Amino acid sequence: MNDKKDESKKKQLKNNAQKEKKKLDKELNQTFPASDPPSRTRPGHEKEKKKDNDS
Repeated sequence: MNDKKDESKKKQLKNNAQKEKKKLDKELNQTFPASDPPSRTRPGHEKEKKKDNDS
């Protein structure tokens, strides 16, 4: 039974990684050739995201 949970978790992590990559690719395409990088590539962007969600 744990094997099924582990496999499900691995699939979920892989899907999340693929979604994040697609989001980043989309943002990069939208900002090119601008000099400012997408916000998700900035260090600490996760902290800002959590602050916004806590409000």
